Amino acid sequence: MRAALLLGILAVGSLAVWTAVPLGWLWLAGRIAGSNALSYLTALIVCPALMLAVVVGLARLERAYCRVAGRPQPGAARPGWRRSISDSRRGSPVAGGPLNTLLAASAALAVAALVGWWAFGAGGQPSGPLAPGNEHTPR
Repeated sequence: MRAALLLGILAVGSLAVWTAVPLGWLWLAGRIAGSNALSYLTALIVCPALMLAVVVGLARLERAYCRVAGRPQPGAARPGWRRSISDSRRGSPVAGGPLNTLLAASAALAVAALVGWWAFGAGGQPSGPLAPGNEHTPR
């Protein structure tokens, strides 16, 4: 039961890395900074750092999940690109939890949602460039 709860938190957290953290930080940076350039610069610097901090927290949760579920701890085996073919012949299992898979799947889902929004929900085509200072006026 506790392992399923931790796995659910890992799934929601890995989706939040690609969606809620960047969108929330862009919203907050827009509220804090006075100009568009400053808000985008702030978001460009802080958002990746915040995403990294969330992933570090998820990695700690993954270790707790592996302890509870009785799985090998992540990091005990070398990553796939560093293993030789002879390692697979020895039958050494790949240690680790589900975080890599969840992060990859949630990134693919976030990209698919972005493409879907851009293709179907972004509204009409822009009529042209806006004059400087009129970025926030409705068209």
